[in-house]
Amino acid sequence: MFFEQLHGQTGSGGIPMRMQRKIKSDTALIDMPPFDSLKVINENDSIINKRNKGFRISYNYKVNISPANAGSWYELDNHTNVWSATIRSKKAYAIGLVFNNFVLKPNEKIFVYTKDEILGAFTKDNNMPTSVLAVIPLNGEEITIEFSSPYNKSEQGSFYIETVAHVYQNLLQDPGLCNIDINCPEGANWQTIKRAVCKLIIYKDGFSELCSGVLMNNTALDAKPFILTAQHCLFDNSDAARTVFYFNYESPFCNGPIGNQMQTLSGSQVRSTIYDYDFTLLECYQHPPMGFKPYMAGWSLETANNLDTVTCIHHPWGGNKKIAISNAQPIVDTYTELGSPPYATNAFWRIAYWNHGVTEKGSSGGPLFDRNYHVIGTLTGGDAECGNPINDYFERLIVSYQSKANPAEQLKYWLNPKNLSITSLDGYNPFPFIYSGCDTLTNIASSETKKVLPYEYGKGYYSGQNSDSITKYAEKFSTSDSLYLSGVLLNINSIGSSGGLIIRVYEGGEIPDTTIYENYIPYGSLTGNTINYVEFYPKVTVKNNFFIGYEISYQANDTFNLYQAAPRYINGWNSAYLYANNSWVAFDKYTVSGWGSSFDIQPLTCNTITSIAQTVKSNYELQVFPCPASKLVNINIPFNLRSIKSVQVYTLTGSNVSADCQVKNTTIEINVSNLIPGFYIARISTDSESYTAKFIKAR
Repeated sequence: MFFEQLHGQTGSGGIPMRMQRKIKSDTALIDMPPFDSLKVINENDSIINKRNKGFRISYNYKVNISPANAGSWYELDNHTNVWSATIRSKKAYAIGLVFNNFVLKPNEKIFVYTKDEILGAFTKDNNMPTSVLAVIPLNGEEITIEFSSPYNKSEQGSFYIETVAHVYQNLLQDPGLCNIDINCPEGANWQTIKRAVCKLIIYKDGFSELCSGVLMNNTALDAKPFILTAQHCLFDNSDAARTVFYFNYESPFCNGPIGNQMQTLSGSQVRSTIYDYDFTLLECYQHPPMGFKPYMAGWSLETANNLDTVTCIHHPWGGNKKIAISNAQPIVDTYTELGSPPYATNAFWRIAYWNHGVTEKGSSGGPLFDRNYHVIGTLTGGDAECGNPINDYFERLIVSYQSKANPAEQLKYWLNPKNLSITSLDGYNPFPFIYSGCDTLTNIASSETKKVLPYEYGKGYYSGQNSDSITKYAEKFSTSDSLYLSGVLLNINSIGSSGGLIIRVYEGGEIPDTTIYENYIPYGSLTGNTINYVEFYPKVTVKNNFFIGYEISYQANDTFNLYQAAPRYINGWNSAYLYANNSWVAFDKYTVSGWGSSFDIQPLTCNTITSIAQTVKSNYELQVFPCPASKLVNINIPFNLRSIKSVQVYTLTGSNVSADCQVKNTTIEINVSNLIPGFYIARISTDSESYTAKFIKAR
């Protein structure tokens, strides 16, 4: 059973009241006391000298901040009560929070945000069995908490902030070049398995620690969210409840920028742990939703012919997901840690040398895979680092599997609940059709010209900032089917210097009406003069008429604007709207001579069928890298797909496009240099069937 309705840790979307300017007064400011950062760093250095590979990142203040003893209140016209407080910790790279006694009622919301990032809305769906909610650190020295409730103060839900984490490590700095991004060529064969690997932030008493972990499959094939990590990272339910799990935190392409940090879950419980073998098995309180593309990794107890090459996928220094590969058989060995009690004898794999990549601090708990993509252990520690890729130690799954009779000290009880006579289990994809049936919608014909149109009633643009200070714009779409919107493409010409966009999806008839989704996108995460993809989370379902709109923030000298269809003077057909004089108006009713237009806004819709006739082999997910690509796209060829007759490239509307395709030994290479940015489908045909792979052409 899967629970798609459960929200990710980023919440259910929306915009805080203060960011909507519905509250004019300042929020109360709470300053954290200074601490001896040099002393803390020196203490951390002594820990860093140890061989285990956890990574301390913050100094944690123990606090008790709640609406009852701090912050400021404001009542809106609709009788909604709003409480807010801003917490400042000077010289912090980022600030993280842990809530306790977190029990919200229906229609209550909590946002956690900075000027550039928003988490939330957290609602009753985020109430945990422990009443604890940990949230990821947001960048900067200040963080604001906003709570809104339709109830009187005596009837409201409850919460207080128990921990303020002053992050003194720069988590936005990617590890050195000795670490290899998972989306580099070395990771080409791991594009499915990588989805099982996650990053952990564990908020502890006094500090926070970064580690890695892996989603594990079990013989019930029920997608229980088991995560295997290292025992020295965490081992009790108090820490497990205060752990945040990051999924798909990776650069979108080789040696690229930092990844998306917003696919996270909060809270778990310990199912099994033991010091001797340095493993902890957690079960998350929530299932990773479909939008996270989760994968439950397989595992193996075999040691015969599957260990000539082993691979670790991990998050060194809490950065993007990386890969390390050793081309030699691991050695059975004993791990020792100076000043710590001894671990079990011969309970570890020793990797004598990494041929590609390396592990570092933050890699603890990262899974070790055999050549068959099965987990055979998790990282404890060792001597490996950049410039010295030797002697790393991983707990041996074959030992941990039945380490003790007690289910709380072994893995078999949890990973093999059916007690099958097996020595290995393949991985499991709980959402096997996640990539099928997706397409983009557009109201601009391929024959039309896209332009930035000057505002006819003064200065500025029809699709952005202008002398009449119009802030809201929307594009109309129609469908007879129920569609799932996974995101939207915006063809942006110019972005602003500060502030950002509020992206909204509306239901409506002839004009935008009810807002069913909204999210804030800072200008800093957008790029001018190119197509930008904005992902929707949680999912948005639409039917009949719907609108996708954006609201801009005005700053002096900014010139935000979007490309749109050139004026349609002849037929006047229109799907673009703007909000002027306190109402939505269609372009053909607003422009000087009644011309119509469409904004270059393209929603990405799923559960539709593309116009390409094909028989899709659904048992294989073709692995594509890099994605997005600017010059070359590589597609791995499965072992049973070598008799290829043709390779063709299509747009998502089914139009065939010209692209140089070469079939090499184990890959198909497509030159996409001449393609315009957007989504494409590669169709690979054999004698009997066709396979498809979707890729994105970047600018």
